[in-house]
Amino acid sequence: MKDWITMTKEQISQVGMELIPNADALVRRLSEEKDIAIGLLTGNSKGRSKAKLDAVGLWHYFSIGAYGDVTTVRSELVGIAIKDAEQKLGVVFEKKHVFVIGDTVRDVRCAKDGGVVSVAVATGDEDIETLKKENPDLVFEGFADIDLIVGAIVARI
Repeated sequence: MKDWITMTKEQISQVGMELIPNADALVRRLSEEKDIAIGLLTGNSKGRSKAKLDAVGLWHYFSIGAYGDVTTVRSELVGIAIKDAEQKLGVVFEKKHVFVIGDTVRDVRCAKDGGVVSVAVATGDEDIETLKKENPDLVFEGFADIDLIVGAIVARI
């Protein structure tokens, strides 16, 4: 029986992996900000996450992270990611300066339950009105205006 990582890689090689428009530009721009550390928080396992992000050329940005193979309670991943960042960077992070950017109601709830800033972006299956009902701290239609998004994040740091 094949494992999830192998199956994910096979699926990507068969159907490809579509990058959300301007997601790469946002990640690149955030990585250039001196007071921002980028991490990945996802319900996927680390192996599946790597396979997916390698396929779109973004994995190298994410040396910090928390993954679904550690816990199935999504909000617990916030503390795990913070601890990973603190250990790797030697910096203490205040939760008010930690942001979860996501495109689902689950992502907004994860951030809120984890006590960090929720940034909702309507790039997935859930529209902006659905995301707004969760009262995210910041909300955007998509990644079209990178300056606006980065500016809003930097203003809260």
